[in-house]
Amino acid sequence: MEKRLSFLIIQQTIHQLLWHFEIANDLESGKIVGKKIISDALLGVSCCFMDNENLKNLKKLLSQDQINLSNAIITAINQVENDLCVINPTSAIIDKIEYHFRDNTFHFIFNVSDSYSFVLSEKSRLIIEVPRVALENIKLPDMKEICVNQWYINIFINISKYSIYEGSYIIDLHLIDD
Repeated sequence: MEKRLSFLIIQQTIHQLLWHFEIANDLESGKIVGKKIISDALLGVSCCFMDNENLKNLKKLLSQDQINLSNAIITAINQVENDLCVINPTSAIIDKIEYHFRDNTFHFIFNVSDSYSFVLSEKSRLIIEVPRVALENIKLPDMKEICVNQWYINIFINISKYSIYEGSYIIDLHLIDD
């Protein structure tokens, strides 16, 4: 039992170190990393599992109201980044949703652009990290229930905005690998 516990502690430490290196590499490569992501990495988090099919359904659901989702995300980012004056995105189109086992978060990945294209390339990305805990009590509705779907979309918009305000986002100003 003691050997098993030691192994688990070592494994968790390795995962934590990998996460720290990933954040350091992001910062070194010019990505903007939110304060919450950095603090979560320093504090550590537990792990859990999420089904990829559910993530595809969630992306499909959120894509139904892309205009409101984009407006909410852009408004939140511009409010947070206003003091820094580094970027000024004007659109955010959801590309995919991933679950990251190591840090127990969902990554809502958006393609972002600005009207002037000074800083953002047309393939820049915004990654919003949302803790699994924030979504664990939400069950996706049947995709045919349009009124209910709008209610769920609003929940996810609010969760995404909250995560941005908390600093749980990364803006990758470099080209996406195709």
